Amino acid sequence: MNPITERYERSKTRGSMKDHQVILKRVADQCRHVTEFGVRDGDGSTLAFLASRCPIVVSYDVEWPVAVKELQADAAEAGANWFFYWDNVLLVDIQPTEFLFLDTNELGLAQEAHTPKQLLAELEMHGDKASKFLGCHDTHQFKDLQRAFLTWGLNNGWELYYHSPECFGLTLLKRPGVEVPKGTALGA
Repeated sequence: MNPITERYERSKTRGSMKDHQVILKRVADQCRHVTEFGVRDGDGSTLAFLASRCPIVVSYDVEWPVAVKELQADAAEAGANWFFYWDNVLLVDIQPTEFLFLDTNELGLAQEAHTPKQLLAELEMHGDKASKFLGCHDTHQFKDLQRAFLTWGLNNGWELYYHSPECFGLTLLKRPGVEVPKGTALGA
């Protein structure tokens, strides 16, 4: 078993993303390009994306994750194309992507300081770059975040197809006509 797969398997049993790892991997399996905003310590969504069949994973964070060098080495050993950028997503122009996953904090605020202001700025700037899926973490813990995410998405032609209150919440939107990965639809 390669180091990314080992880390991914462990991540399904601990951490704030443990209950979302399988669905995030299934969604990423349907994509050729995934972009993630917010890496943190690298033991959550990053591992689900790197363990997927998605050939290109691009991650951004305003903080340098302690584990980034180790993750880069493990991703290379596993044959994953992972590009990490230490940057503010409100100051960069991202490439087109099929799945944009948002899990960031407002710059200058404490860890876990998710705000609708930050989320909406990211969506306004980058939301149209995603061709298939949009995802947002912590949408159950921060109801105003969920409301902002859904309002923006539904007003911009996206459809809700998954929500879980587990592990602080995960909400996923899809473009109309995009096929939903098996076992990930609302009510499935």
